[in-house]
Amino acid sequence: MIPVVAAVAAVLALVGLIAWALSRARTRRIRTTRLRLVIPGLPAPLQGLRLAYVCDLHEGMLCVTREELLSAVDAAAPDLLLLGGDYAASSRDRGDALSLLAALGAKRPAFGVPGNTEHYFRLDLGALDETLAQGGGGLLVN
Repeated sequence: MIPVVAAVAAVLALVGLIAWALSRARTRRIRTTRLRLVIPGLPAPLQGLRLAYVCDLHEGMLCVTREELLSAVDAAAPDLLLLGGDYAASSRDRGDALSLLAALGAKRPAFGVPGNTEHYFRLDLGALDETLAQGGGGLLVN
């Protein structure tokens, strides 16, 4: 009888943990920080340039919907999008990550760098560069 009770308790604990994790994922929101930088001697064509920086997307594990992410970037109205790497959560998410980057770069040039996940999951850096180039951006490789 005790093994059955222990098994039931373990299953209930697992169900509770999953429910808690799902509720946390649905309550996450995108956090934005707006900064105004004054850079003495900045060339006139660059004054007023609006940048948005997005990193650690981990497509396949996004805690917000793709639409929420795209809306947040659009609301910031950047002239240029900077991407800080870690676009896919796994090797099977590579295609979805490229699709997300294409959507992010569709309205403004997007420049990105590869993160550790791009190397770990062997994301095709050429395909990443081509995807960003479609919107006038590109991949910056050191």
